[in-house]
Amino acid sequence: MAGMKMINQADVVLAMGSRMGPFGTLPQYGFDYWPQNAKTIQVDSNHRVLGLVREVEVGILGDVRLTANEMLSRLQEGELACSVNKEERMKQMNQAKEEWEAQLNKECMVEESTMAPKRALRELEKAMPENAMISTDIGNICSVANSYLRFKKPDSFLAAMSFGNCGYAFPVAMGAKMAAPDRPAIAYVGDGAWGISLNETITCVRQNIPVVVCLFNNKQWGAEKKNQIDYYRD
Repeated sequence: MAGMKMINQADVVLAMGSRMGPFGTLPQYGFDYWPQNAKTIQVDSNHRVLGLVREVEVGILGDVRLTANEMLSRLQEGELACSVNKEERMKQMNQAKEEWEAQLNKECMVEESTMAPKRALRELEKAMPENAMISTDIGNICSVANSYLRFKKPDSFLAAMSFGNCGYAFPVAMGAKMAAPDRPAIAYVGDGAWGISLNETITCVRQNIPVVVCLFNNKQWGAEKKNQIDYYRD
């Protein structure tokens, strides 16, 4: 939410290696955050992606790393207009982050007979090793989990995102563990996705791949249920 509040104030959006798909630009938490009047610069190595989802003022076809290095070298040559209020904007960002963290804490500290899902996510976040690699499946709980994950190392967050491929998290965590055996690999999985991940357990056992699965069981296909309620309530 903090990031959405900040980008909502932008007059220019620089999207590098992002196709700006619907799951990343549509309203969330009841907030239509995408800046409607901002100019957009999009950089991608795939020409089909440029301007595909949203109109752009400048589309750059190229490697993101090379383009970023070239842009940085040119920007360092002069004084940027945005530097004038840099400290003020950083203060606003930090305040927005603090407010969002406070809201997350408030939402997860609710009195129930069993532990609330958001409380479980917060406790998992606190216990997570700093070098952990976490994969999240699709579904309601895994979407909510994004707000309760913090990373300090690259190559740590592996999410299905807009691909929507159910049963993604467990095999991806296995692959991540094979690639980085010195780092813990954890998969966040709902009961629906876990039901179609059982084949991977055979491979996991046979190949001795030590992966941890956090299984959230609400005894339903929650995302599909929510869509049916939202679109076919009547």
